[in-house]
Parts: sequence; structure tokens; C-alpha cells
Amino acid sequence: MNAAGMGAPLWQKSAVEVVQMLREGAVKPTELLDCIESRVKETDAQLNALPITFFDRARRDAEDIERRGPPPHPPPGYLYGLPVVVKDLTAVAGEPWVAGSLLYVERVATFDDPCVQALRERGAVIFAKSNTPEFGAGATTFNDVFGWTKNPHAASATPGGSSGGTAAALAAGLTWLGTGTDLGGSLRIPASFCGVVGLRPTPGRVPTDYVALERPVRAAHDATHAPDATARQRLGEACVARLQSVTGPMARSVDDLALMLDALCGPRPEDPISLPAPSTPYSRVVADPSAVLPRGAKLAWTPNLADTCPVDPATAAVCEAAVRRAFAGGGVAVVDACPDGLRGAREAFQVLRAEAFQSLGGLLREPSRSKIKPELVWQIERGMNLTSAELTTARATAQRLRAGFDAFFGSFNEGGDRRGGADAGHAVLLCPTCIVPAFEVGVRWLDRPASDAVGGGGGAERFDNYIEWLMMTSVLSLTNCPAASVPCGVDARGLPVGVQVVGPMGREDLVLAVCKTIETACARDVKPVPVQNLVSSAGLSSGEGWQSSVDMY
Repeated sequence: MNAAGMGAPLWQKSAVEVVQMLREGAVKPTELLDCIESRVKETDAQLNALPITFFDRARRDAEDIERRGPPPHPPPGYLYGLPVVVKDLTAVAGEPWVAGSLLYVERVATFDDPCVQALRERGAVIFAKSNTPEFGAGATTFNDVFGWTKNPHAASATPGGSSGGTAAALAAGLTWLGTGTDLGGSLRIPASFCGVVGLRPTPGRVPTDYVALERPVRAAHDATHAPDATARQRLGEACVARLQSVTGPMARSVDDLALMLDALCGPRPEDPISLPAPSTPYSRVVADPSAVLPRGAKLAWTPNLADTCPVDPATAAVCEAAVRRAFAGGGVAVVDACPDGLRGAREAFQVLRAEAFQSLGGLLREPSRSKIKPELVWQIERGMNLTSAELTTARATAQRLRAGFDAFFGSFNEGGDRRGGADAGHAVLLCPTCIVPAFEVGVRWLDRPASDAVGGGGGAERFDNYIEWLMMTSVLSLTNCPAASVPCGVDARGLPVGVQVVGPMGREDLVLAVCKTIETACARDVKPVPVQNLVSSAGLSSGEGWQSSVDMY
């Protein structure tokens, strides 16, 4: 049976719907590729979301899946030949691996990243790689190789970053599912700006290739073979102790996100801290959120992480209204609360992020230095100039923050009794994903508070580097807790706004259950995705007051 006569175009359907059609034989993987290739060709020239495509190879993979059929007992998250995209920080064997850098315009990956291996094993057909800022450094998606990616909701707006290519592709109907990575907000920020869902999982939930760790740790890890027990232990200790980037899923809905997470999760030898797949698949969790979120549970709301972040008041108001509406009369309480330990967290993130870039010190020498963007030069230099005192203070701050969050969540932590009640702790923390909604494309980064950025009142604070404005997501990365952004409304210009849901470590089930409840309550208030007809403008400012400040580097 072909795809004709099925109502809405296939690219408009959800991933869950399309996988069901594949399972029933109502559509073939090759037909889905034909559909999505046409959509990419007619749309992506306006967005620049997917600069690397390989449809011929993908078609061979799809034909192979059609010949083999599904396994006798498909595991949770099996995708039956669904086409998906991965971010171009991720290695796909035999395909370009540019990472947005002039240094790697001719690089071709010789291996599959663990998440790519997992997707292939779960029946995915990878057909494209999404745009990213150079090395994923930054929360707007542009580079000197492929250029700027635009937001499907308004071509004059940024999709955010660094997983902005995947977010834009999802919002425009160029793919059903995709991956991103997140160090300081790179899954959550573009999800908020593009009106999709993105999850930074607990480290280890989605396996990651830790060959990319800094040199002292990498020396214990042969890049060709799996590490032995000693090397694995050293790698695991390094991963837990340091700020790290993680791979995670992005999708147009919470149901689709749960499907993608089921496809990605599970232990792999390449990742010394990879976690087993949960006993209850995430797709089953979102089918009945109330089974995970007990009556009497407390959900904590904070508009600005205990007054540590200058969030645009209008953005906070949209998020708070959505949260309180979603849980009104539902047997759970939304309370004003925030964990301890946030003071100094912004500074700690800056230091620990800089430490993560120390391994790139060789790029400061020519001819590499002149080929990388100035923000990256600054970031690497910051890492190379760190003092032991700075690192000691930052690590102590991160440790206090993690302890504060652990105490805040109480029995909802993994292994707790999860019964709810007044003394059980808080199930999740809820807050705006970003200090501001999507701003103008072409702006490299915000140098001022959210109230200025959206044309509001003046604020005294100024941001002196390209990552300072990410504070609502970045400080939460220090906790190693799972955090998702889910659409909850729109701003005065009609652009999407996302609310961030943070849960205890290992409790992606709880995060997804809360996200599903918010999504259901806010269905009428969010912009529909995929966007059928791309919008050229959304009344954004002319650019006055938007600064990149790259001359400081």
C-alpha cells in the first residue's frame, strides 16, 4: 500500500503516527524518504537547517530495511525505517563531519558515534546532518562553512543553538526526529525558540563517545578498541566530576521525544557511564503521566532561579501561567521554591566550560587560529589560563549545587519511595528555558539582559562573553539532572516560548510526565509545528541594540 490518500502529507504527521504506519505496512521507508527529500528541496534553501544530506545512501539503507523486515521481537523505540537527522557534531561513518569549522571542510568520519549505532540498530534511516555553530560553541546557529540557520516561525529570527539545525528542521517538517548535543543549553534553547521539545538527559542515559575527552583522560582510552576496566573506571570518574556535553533527542511532541529516547538509550561499551534502558519504556510513561506523578506531589516554580538570572518578565509570565494552568486541580501543588546552591553557579559554569575547551589548545597556533571564530579563540584561551584556585572554587560550587538539588528532590530521587506528600521533596523544578524568546538572526550573542533584548526597560547588567546569556540552562547543566524544554505559549510577536522541566538524576520518566501534562494543557496556546508556510518576519526589531561584541576577542 502506498502513501497516497492518507489525509495530511506524511511530513506533517507525528513520528509516532508514521512509525505505526510503517509497522502496519501502510507506508514504506523509501516512500518516506521520497516525501522528506521533496520537502527538504522545496524548503531548506530558506532555512539552511540541513546542509549535509545523503539521500542515495539513505535510500539503500531504507531498501535494506524493507528487505529484512523488523526483528522478531522489536525492542522499545524500534523505528521500522523512519528517516531521522543527527547533528553535525556527531560522526556518521562515510559522511562529512565538518562540525561547522573551516578546519574540517574535507573531513569524513571513519566510524559511527554510539548514538548513530543505536539508531541504526533500532531501525532508523539517517539521511542528513544538521547545522551547528563551530564545534557547537554558542547558542545561535551559524558558521563560516554553511552560514546562518533561520527559524521556521520567522526567517528573521534565530533558531537558537547549538542544535539549531535540528530544531529548525523539526519545526519545518524536514524530519520527524533528530538528535542534538547539550553542554550549556544546546538542546533546550533551540527547542524553546523553535517550538519543539528537547531533552538534555542524565549523563549516561544516551551513550556518548568519550574519545573526545581531554588528553590526560583520552590517553587511557584507545580510540580503536573499547577501554579496559581500569580505563573505563578513569573515564567514568572524569565524566562524573566534570561538566560534560551529552547527546539527547529532539522532536515535535513529547510522545515523539519519548519514542526517540527509547531508541537512543541503553548501555554501550564505548561509554563507561552508560545506563541500562528503563524497565518501563518512556513511550509508555507519556501514555499515562499520572502513573509517574503521584497525587500530593509538589512541583517547584521559579521565574529566575532564585533571582540569579535577569529573565524577561513577559517570558516568565507566559511560562508561569502555563505551569499553573496545567496543574490546576490535578492533585499536585505548584509552589514557589528553588534549590539551594545557585549563588556562584554562573561563575562556576564559566570556569568548568573553559576547562572543557582546554584540549583544543593546539588550535591557538597558526594556521588554525585564523580559521576559527573569535568566540572560540577567547573560549580556548580562557581555558588555557585557568588557575587551580578557580577550578577548585568552581568544582566546590558545582558539588554544593548538586547536593542542594539532591536535597530539594528528596524521595523523588532515583531509588526514593516516590509516594509524594508534604515531606517527600519536590518532584521537579520548573522555570523559563531562556531569559528571552528568539531574537534576530545575524546577532551572534546577546550582550544585555532580556528586558533590553525584547525592547523593554533598561537593565544595569551587561554580558561580557558569548555564553553568559545562557544562564537559565547552563547552571542547570552543572547538576547532571535531566532537563527538557517544552513549548508553553508565544510572546507578543507570536514566537514560541518554552518552559524548562528539571528532574532528579535518572528520572527522565518524571520529566517527560510533567512535559506531557504541560503540552496537553497548552495545546491551544502554542504555535503549530510543523510550520507549513515559512514566515518571513515576525515584527522583530531592526537590530538596534543587538550586539555581538566580537571586537573584544
